[in-house]
Amino acid sequence: MNNWLKTGGFLAAITVAFAIYGYWWPSFQNMEEIPPVLALLDPQSFQKDLFVQDRLGFGPRYLYLHAVFSLITCGLSVPQSWFVLYVASFCSFVLAQFALARSLGCGWLGGGILAGLCLFAPQASLGAAYLFRPESLPFVLAMAFTSWGVVFVFREKWAPAYLFFGAASLLQLLIGVLPGLFFLPILLLDTRAKHHAKTALVSIASFSTLVALSILPMIALGKLETASLNSE
Repeated sequence: MNNWLKTGGFLAAITVAFAIYGYWWPSFQNMEEIPPVLALLDPQSFQKDLFVQDRLGFGPRYLYLHAVFSLITCGLSVPQSWFVLYVASFCSFVLAQFALARSLGCGWLGGGILAGLCLFAPQASLGAAYLFRPESLPFVLAMAFTSWGVVFVFREKWAPAYLFFGAASLLQLLIGVLPGLFFLPILLLDTRAKHHAKTALVSIASFSTLVALSILPMIALGKLETASLNSE
């Protein structure tokens, strides 16, 4: 019964936080993403639109746009597809903050405070990237992945941590690469102390592979420019 109460309380907290935090649709950036998705749905449209055709190639938003496209082909509308991805990002991000707080021994209350700070702290940012925003964007889902990477770092589970950082880099390159590089010296020190070279090799190899999958196609297409690496 206790577990049911905790689960119910957690779901209620997420629902209230979601209602307060809100959701912005369509945002300015969504307006840029809708035409490429419509072009995926109808290949005959936007054939002479250079901007849309460029977005259809591999780039920072490629996987996210194809996730939206997949949801639409499953029967959802365009707004519903973006909303589903946002709800998944929001719930994952909040859950990660609770998991991080518990990893630090802070309990449920600490998790709620940490999640609230990350969501509602004025201008909360990591470098040039906001920690979260009420928009359905690739970097928002990437930040959820990165948050889980940090959770596993504090649990000293390096392989899943760097897998999440690598997955985040596929959605938004710097959101995954920066924390991966930041925690790398700690990984190496921990590996040296515990003599677990295999763990470090697996972690770095999986991370490097996913980052390479994000970078190499853009290099081949000549899209690896500063504008492609921004936080949004």
